[in-house]
Amino acid sequence: MKLPKILYDAAAFGGPRSTGFVKILNLNGRSSYKSSYLVNQNLMDEALVKSNLLKEYNSEKMTILEMAPGPGVTTTSLFNYFQPKSHVVLESREVFSKPLQKLCTLSDGRIKWVHQDGYYWQTYEDVYVSKVLDPRIQTEEEQKLSPHRELLFFAHLPHGYAGLLFVSQILDFLSARDWLGIFGRVRVLLWLPCSPTVTLLGSRGFSKRSKTSVFREAFTDSRVLAASESTLQKLCMGYSKEAKENYQISPNPLLVSPTPITSEPHKEDLTLVEMCSKPQDKQLSIPVFESIVRILLTCKATSLSKSIYYLGPGAETLLPSFTQCGINIDMPVGLLSAADFLTISKIIQKYPFKHHLHLGTIIEDS
Repeated sequence: MKLPKILYDAAAFGGPRSTGFVKILNLNGRSSYKSSYLVNQNLMDEALVKSNLLKEYNSEKMTILEMAPGPGVTTTSLFNYFQPKSHVVLESREVFSKPLQKLCTLSDGRIKWVHQDGYYWQTYEDVYVSKVLDPRIQTEEEQKLSPHRELLFFAHLPHGYAGLLFVSQILDFLSARDWLGIFGRVRVLLWLPCSPTVTLLGSRGFSKRSKTSVFREAFTDSRVLAASESTLQKLCMGYSKEAKENYQISPNPLLVSPTPITSEPHKEDLTLVEMCSKPQDKQLSIPVFESIVRILLTCKATSLSKSIYYLGPGAETLLPSFTQCGINIDMPVGLLSAADFLTISKIIQKYPFKHHLHLGTIIEDS
C-alpha cells in the first residue's frame, strides 16, 4: 500500500500559494517552542533510499513512533518506505487534524493519530499502557547481535534550547535503557534545526564540544542522512586548526543539499540524523562517566594532566594509568575522543575518592 505524495503547496504553512490544506497556526505562548516540519517529501524519500534502512527491519512486525510530524509529509514518506504494521503519530496541534485523519483513513488504520504532545514524557507512558505502542522487548542476547528490528522512533525537534535539551535527554535515556530504551537498542531518526545539529555533531577539537556530543559518540552508532552545505560549513567553522589537520571532522552526510533544507513555519535549515544504541557495557558506570565528562569539559583548552585535579584530591596519581592505556595526557581535554573518556571513567570507577563527583553544582555544558 502506497500513500499519495503530499506536495509542498499542500504542506506549506500559509504561503502565497497555499491550497488551504493546512491552516495558519498562531504561534504564541507555549506553542512557539514547537518544531518546524519538513515540506519536501522528495528529499525525505531520497534520504531514506540512500540510508538503506529497509533491510534493518522486519516490516511485517514493525512499529514506527513519530513525533510532531505536522501535516504528515514525513509520515507519508516513512510509511511508503517501510510499509510498517503500525505507525503511531504523536501530534497535539489541532491545525493538523484533517491531513492526519486523512492519512489514517488512506492507510486503513495502520497509521494511528494520537492527539497528545510528544514533548511530554507522560505521553509515552500513556501510549504504552493503552497498548497503542506495544513492541517486543529485546533480550540481552538479541541486543548483542543487532538493533531492534521492529521499532523506530522519528521526530522533528524544536529550534533553540528546547531542541538541544530534548536530544540530550534522548541520549541519556537510550544509554541507560530508559524511556524507549526499555525495549532494547532502538534507532531514532531526528530532523534537527541548525543549532542542536552543530552541538550534537561537534566532535573532538570542536570549540563548543559538549556532553551531548560525547554521549552520542560513546553510546550510539550515528550517521547524518541529509544536511545542507550551509550547516556543514557552520560545523566546520567551529573546529580548531589542529582538529582539521588530524581528525575526521565532517559527518559525511549521505545526501548533501546545495541549498538549505527548508522547513515550516520557522524557515529553519534542517539536518536528518540517525542514532542507534550500542550494546550496553556492563563494566561502565554511566553516572560516573557523565560526571567526568561534565567536569573535564569545563576546561576544554587545558591539558588532561592539569585538569585532572578537578576530579578529586590525589587524582593525578591516575595519570600513569591513563598513559598506559594510550591516552595523551598532555592533550587538551577538548581533543579527547569519546573512547578516551570511556577509558578514563573505567579507571576512575576504581578510585576511592570518586564519590565527590556526584556532589556540588557543575556548570551545564550540553
